[in-house]
Amino acid sequence: YAPANNATRDNTTIIDEYLPSTGYIVVTIVFPYDAGDVEFPDGHTINAIPDSARGDGSVMLAERVADTSFVLDQLDALSPGAGPDTDHHPVPRGLAEALDLTRIGLIGHSLGGVIVGPNRTADHRFGDGMDIDGGAVGPVVQAGLDRPFLIVDGNKSSRATLPDYQTFWTHLHGWHRD
Repeated sequence: YAPANNATRDNTTIIDEYLPSTGYIVVTIVFPYDAGDVEFPDGHTINAIPDSARGDGSVMLAERVADTSFVLDQLDALSPGAGPDTDHHPVPRGLAEALDLTRIGLIGHSLGGVIVGPNRTADHRFGDGMDIDGGAVGPVVQAGLDRPFLIVDGNKSSRATLPDYQTFWTHLHGWHRD
């Protein structure tokens, strides 16, 4: 789960709690620079930086796409039982075995939703995708996707008002719903 810009991962606790109750494992991501203070396993902290000081939106998008793939790499490292923290504490018993990294979906809200499409083209380990109140940017707009994609648009206007989102919609070749 990828949260919105300037949001914490607990903004959508209902999703993060509902999905595990149906058998899914949910990993939520905290993006450095836009989610308040982020503490890394080695103890150093990165503070939020105002959007205006970070350049255009392509910088945030590229960072988020890279960070999301990094998180997936860390989950892959759990498979043999490696601990993700710097002290290499063991992961909870049964967690590594419960992860099925061949079936990974990506859900995002707002800017977190915007990165769902680009992440799925940049990293083919991501299968199903769900964008909540986001949009579409980058090469995926024209290239489209051949994997399932769900748009949850609380504003009921994104595809009507965002030309790139409408183009993206017409290039979705797998199952898709809005």
